[in-house]
Amino acid sequence: MTFPDKTIYPVASKNEKDFFNLMDVYLDAVFFPNIYSNPYTLMQEGWHYEFDRAGTLITSGVVYNEMKGAFSSPERILFSRIQKLLYPHTCYAFESGGEPEAIPSLSLEKFIEFHRTYYLPSNSFIYLYGDGDFERELALIESYAGQFSRKDHNIVFAQPSPFDRPVEASFEYPISLNEDARERNFLAFATASGSAADPIVYLGYEIVRHLLFGNSASPLKKALLKANTGKDIMAFVETEIFQPFMCIIAKNTEPEKKASF
Repeated sequence: MTFPDKTIYPVASKNEKDFFNLMDVYLDAVFFPNIYSNPYTLMQEGWHYEFDRAGTLITSGVVYNEMKGAFSSPERILFSRIQKLLYPHTCYAFESGGEPEAIPSLSLEKFIEFHRTYYLPSNSFIYLYGDGDFERELALIESYAGQFSRKDHNIVFAQPSPFDRPVEASFEYPISLNEDARERNFLAFATASGSAADPIVYLGYEIVRHLLFGNSASPLKKALLKANTGKDIMAFVETEIFQPFMCIIAKNTEPEKKASF
């Protein structure tokens, strides 16, 4: 499970033999992956060149194609650009899956260097829960973690500085040549506040979003629709990063409705 600032590898099973087998496989895959011995891993999972049926040389790869698909959605592009604007100079200003046009610049050396720097037991949190054999679980973890020396990473999630004034930006997304561009615009307003570690902020964002935008009768959604600021009004809350933010979006609209919005 990939996030902008972490990757999570969950393992669960009610069968003890299966559970320990999964733990063994995941610990090995995370800390001792085949990328060090098999250069084709990056080529398959990341990117490579190949010929299509017409004989044209193209770029392909599992993650490359996934991100091309992700960025075919205007909402996904909007979400990515908003994070860049809200959190400059932090890891959130970067696309965690990789910008499609940038993925082919990733070399095997950089790929391995990143893993060697960050994928270490001392840069991880390992949680155990449930009715399991705790001592045996710790022993299995130690059989992998014990092969590393502890490092102080000093990785700090910098709290972004508040803006002293609203920041505006515009950008484009692609549509088909035969599509009508009228009412294909988006207007968005986003604001960040507090910390995801604060339960009041974390839960408060979700409550506000639900009350104001939860359904067509919700007051702010209803008012924006009535004012004809867009064919549809939506809102989302991002609470899975260090500082949560909320975004209100008018969909299928025109730029001249910005002031009204």
